[in-house]
Amino acid sequence: MSGMPRIIDSHVHIWPDGLVQKNLELISRLSGITPAYSGSVSSLHTCMVNCQTSQSCVNNLVQKPELLRKANDWTANAVAEEKDKLVGVGFLVAGARESVGEAQRCASELGFKGFKMHHSHMRVLPGDERNWSIYEKISELGLPVLFHCGRNPFSKDGMQFAVPKNFETVLSSFDKMKVILGHLAGYEDDPEDAAMVLGNHKNVFADTAVDFSKITRQENLREFIQSAGTERFVFGSDFPILDPLIAKDWLCKNLSPKQFLTVVEENPRKLFSLS
Repeated sequence: MSGMPRIIDSHVHIWPDGLVQKNLELISRLSGITPAYSGSVSSLHTCMVNCQTSQSCVNNLVQKPELLRKANDWTANAVAEEKDKLVGVGFLVAGARESVGEAQRCASELGFKGFKMHHSHMRVLPGDERNWSIYEKISELGLPVLFHCGRNPFSKDGMQFAVPKNFETVLSSFDKMKVILGHLAGYEDDPEDAAMVLGNHKNVFADTAVDFSKITRQENLREFIQSAGTERFVFGSDFPILDPLIAKDWLCKNLSPKQFLTVVEENPRKLFSLS
């Protein structure tokens, strides 16, 4: 491999400065997690320098449909100020009819390169028919969608909606939709189901947004990635919750240089149509 790869982080969240402290306190209270960074735009810049990240795909997560436009407009403004480093990803609220029109607006007016949906936050199953028109619009637009996949640490009652097997119906019904399943397709809690989903659906990728340092059976994780094939993975961190440097270092040590390039640059560049 000649030269350094262009590292593209496919899974990043940032917040307005005025919401940073509130969000950090909320995350801590609901999940017990202490994020690696604050989530401010300036903290993302620091992180990108530390990790030598070239571009970050960012979205601003909300749970109320009435906040969709405001959140995506804020993301668009943040991206406009850093066009060479930040890539816009539109957030869509699962089960909300407003998401159909918002998907169109994100693509045609805001120039976003993809979408993000978090069924678990909305307590809506991926296969719920209220999502069908949203998936149809995403498929029509031809942009990739990143689904949160796996356990939701913020679930107050422990109920889980986005475990990997719950995506089977969706992926079978929308086989032309470009899908990224977050958090290694739910590998941490359901490794067999994660492998099954990737094996069954060739239009599906998984991102690397897990804390690699906390996975005990490292040899099993290596086998999971090698078995599915590195052409099925994109680099993603879930910034600011996790430090991208941990994932980057693990991938660099456990993949060949060619495989590393495939995951951190080639796959995300193609999926998000980045020049």
